[in-house]
Amino acid sequence: MSQFTMDEKVWQGINLDTFDIQSTINKYKEKFTVTGTNVVVLIYKPELVEKVGSILLSPKSVETDLEYISPIGLVLQVGPEAYKGDQFPTGPYCKEGDWVVIPRGSSITIKDVVEPIAVVDDYKVKMVLTSPKGFKK
Repeated sequence: MSQFTMDEKVWQGINLDTFDIQSTINKYKEKFTVTGTNVVVLIYKPELVEKVGSILLSPKSVETDLEYISPIGLVLQVGPEAYKGDQFPTGPYCKEGDWVVIPRGSSITIKDVVEPIAVVDDYKVKMVLTSPKGFKK
């Protein structure tokens, strides 16, 4: 389930307690199909935090934190030619629904309304996480 409405200008982040991975994957299957050896990743941002303890964060601080391009994301689609050939003797590095780590600056990044999406080459997936909870830059 997406965490924003069309009227919002800021992505509110992902609340992992209520985030529905499969409905998110299905939503993007209706919007596009990945090609070749590419992997499409929805960039993870923790849920929007406007307050730390009793300290209210400035709007600029909150905006800057949300614009940071995280190297963690949810695999939405894996291309039909990904993870094939001698380069991958042990098989695919990841599959749809996995939380992965990708190198910053190694992808094409776009936004679907306000949700950031990265397209990376299959071999650039560096790690699969059980959950992104607790990880930071």
